[in-house]
Amino acid sequence: MLSAGFVDDFSIQIARKSGFLCSKASFLCSKESLICSKESFLYSKEGLICSKEGFLCSKEGLLCSKEGFLYSKEGLICSKEGLICSKEGFLCSKESFLCSRESLI
Repeated sequence: MLSAGFVDDFSIQIARKSGFLCSKASFLCSKESLICSKESFLYSKEGLICSKEGFLCSKEGLLCSKEGFLYSKEGLICSKEGLICSKEGFLCSKESFLCSRESLI
């Protein structure tokens, strides 16, 4: 058991801390006891996904940038307001922050 709540760089084993899992090195569990996945993404208690930098993402599996924009699995960027996507004028859903090829008004 590692008191810091992480596994070293050369280990693929999973360490347990306070009932939560952490995997991969350089991914520290915060005071909120984030859960680390094998894909090097952090998962919070609420099931939210964090990027390597520790930014929160939605439960839909979207990635977040430093500017707080959400990235869909296809790499499209949605604004927090849910109005604009980065590619071909796609619109974002205000409820789920998902990018769509159809208008979401």
